[in-house]
Amino acid sequence: LAARLAGILAAIHAVDATPVLGPPPRAADVAPRELARWSTELAATPQARTPVVDRAVAWLGAHLPPPPHRVTLVHADYRTGNVLHGHGDPGLPDGFRMVLDWEMAHLGDPIEDVAWAQLVCWRVGTGRVGALVEPARWRALYEQASGHAVDAAALRWWEVLGSVKMAFLLERAAARTEHAERALLQRLIAEIADELEQLLAGEVRA
Repeated sequence: LAARLAGILAAIHAVDATPVLGPPPRAADVAPRELARWSTELAATPQARTPVVDRAVAWLGAHLPPPPHRVTLVHADYRTGNVLHGHGDPGLPDGFRMVLDWEMAHLGDPIEDVAWAQLVCWRVGTGRVGALVEPARWRALYEQASGHAVDAAALRWWEVLGSVKMAFLLERAAARTEHAERALLQRLIAEIADELEQLLAGEVRA
């Protein structure tokens, strides 16, 4: 299943989305643009401005990744929870159906999707990407499927940015939910904070 997910992601990155999304940005502008976008969103969620999140934003600005070798369609919410599988449906084969939730899709660095899929909040306590495979294996599967190497510095940068995004998205969700679900969201917020501490310390797990 992990290999299939990596293959689907590689296929997404091979799609020519310019007829829908317009001309791609310059490669050098991709990371600064996304950082500016999500820094603005963070500013609108002051309850998410914790010391570790503030340090992460400062680190992102000081450690911009190398420009991507290619600018592609980026799903921006690619994870196991957004891939629909079917089983036992009349007239349909078992297996992959579709990828859901395209509202954040844009043209950018494909490594953004690779990093997002391996955020701690999607590991559901297993330490494995999507609860399926170790992070190093996930990256190898993507490299094999896409034919493109995953730059380690870029991966770390996009994972830090993804964790910052999740920190305030979870805070926004927690403010709108009932007590039982809010407890789960607060636990995820704490996991994101711990992960950010490790990422900023350079303790990225292989």
